[in-house]
This record gives sequence, C-alpha cells and structure tokens, in this order.
Amino acid sequence: MLYSPLDDGLSQQVRLKNGQIAHIRPLAGDSDIAACEELQGLTWGTGPHSGLIPHSVLGIMTNVGGLVIGGFVDDSLQSCLISFAGYSKSGTPIQWSSRLAVRPEYRDSGLGHDMKRYQRLACKEMNVSDIYRTYDPLESRNAHFNINKLGVHIEAYRRDAYGLSESPLHRGIGTDRFLVRWQVNTPCKTSTIDLTNIPLFVASLTPNTTATCKIMIPDNIQKIKEQNPELAAEHRLRTRILFEQAIANGFQIIGFQRDAKENISYYILKEQL
Repeated sequence: MLYSPLDDGLSQQVRLKNGQIAHIRPLAGDSDIAACEELQGLTWGTGPHSGLIPHSVLGIMTNVGGLVIGGFVDDSLQSCLISFAGYSKSGTPIQWSSRLAVRPEYRDSGLGHDMKRYQRLACKEMNVSDIYRTYDPLESRNAHFNINKLGVHIEAYRRDAYGLSESPLHRGIGTDRFLVRWQVNTPCKTSTIDLTNIPLFVASLTPNTTATCKIMIPDNIQKIKEQNPELAAEHRLRTRILFEQAIANGFQIIGFQRDAKENISYYILKEQL
C-alpha cells in the first residue's frame, strides 16, 4: 500500500478573507464522501456526462496514493479537492488534480487557494514534485488562479479534452482545455507587463517577428454564454485557432492579465525556451 500523509491525519486551520476559520483535512467516512458528491453535483451538474467521481472511487483513492480533501467551516463541507496518483512518461510519481469545487458563497474567500496549498504540502510529504491538471482557457478566473496564484506551466492545448459534457459550465462551448503542470517546489513568480505596445497574435506572427504577443478572451464567458450562446461559441472557435497557431509558431504562455474596466483579459506569450 502506498503511503499518504493523510494516513497521519494531516490537517490545517486557515483564516479566510471574510474572517471565518476553515479546517482543511482528509475526507473520512460516508457522510464526508456524500457531502463531496453533493458539492460536485452543485458545481458540475448531475447528468450522465457530468463526470462526477462517485463514492465507490472516492472511498478507496487515499489507499492508493490519491488525495481526497475537504475544506470545512463550522463542520460543513464548503470545498473539496480530488487528486489521483500516477506516473509521468519518464516514470516519476505525479498527481493528477481532477476536481476542485468550492461553494459559490466561498469562491472569493481564498479557500480554493488554501486547498491548493494543502495539496502542495501533501505532495511534498509524498516526494511528488509535479501536479498536472486542466482548465478551460476561456475561464478568466481560472486562468488568473492557475497562472498568477499557482505559477503553472501550460504544456498543451487539447480540443474537447473531455468529450461530451452536460455540465452547465461546459454546455454549448465544448471542453477545450489547457493541460498544465504545477511544479510544487518552484516558487510562483509573476509581474505586471505593460500591454500597450504588445500586438495581438495573428497567424503571421512568430518569435522572429515579435518578442511578445497577446491573445484576448472575455472576462466572464459564463455570463456571455447565458446571454448570447452563439457569441460564446464564437469565442471558443476564435481562441482555439489562435492558441493552436501560436503554440505551433513557437510561442508559449508566460502571463495573464485582466482588464476589469474593459471586461476583457489577455494571455501574454513569448518565444518558447
């Protein structure tokens, strides 16, 4: 059986931005697992293609090196994180971070970031240096969190990575994803870049013609999807082509900045190293 630091009851107490105290710990017992299933359904829906991870899987994961973690406020589950154990192509142990759900009323409290800090600590205890996951390139909140808070490296763009999904988050725009790697032993370094003279990426741009470029996304794709589904689908097709061409042309994503006044955000790209 693989060792997990959760076997030792590793737990943390954190203070949220609203002043409340949260306790982050392994899920234990049927009531915790049931609450995790309920929170997944609240976040991604409960249809047959929603991809929920069931009790039968959650209950055994920590016995084989996985992580099933909960964030509790007043003994009520407000967030859950699900991460599978695996190996890279080179044979080194990794974690595949499958799900992070936070109840809507706690999504700006810092709890999600605290959950990822806990995951990083647990991985260090298990001598795991890389955590892989995916996120939707059109979700500006997730882009900011992954790039500016965690410091992930974007490895690839995957079209319809999860196939058909009935989740309300994905319906109408598919499941295109960035595959990202989070190096837990590498500090996150971010800086603000003046975007004024940085050109928007077009197919003709290469690192030989410009050192840096940018790709625009809307700041709230879910709001656009609710109000104008056709426009949301157009954003997906437009950005899919741009990201794939930019990567093929030799660029890599090195930053992300939001422009709240204009309700848009920009990915910043430069030559691949």
